[in-house]
Amino acid sequence: MPTIILIGDSDTGHDNHGPTKVITGSSTVNLLLEQKLPLVDNVGMK
Repeated sequence: MPTIILIGDSDTGHDNHGPTKVITGSSTVNLLLEQKLPLVDNVGMK
């Protein structure tokens, strides 16, 4: 779901972590994503 990556609203926490996870790839952000939206984690792994 690339749509999630495009979104960058500060109102939603998971949206903020989306692009951050792809850039940093930190395990901490990864865990946060799994709790919020597992789909984002899938996109980040690619």
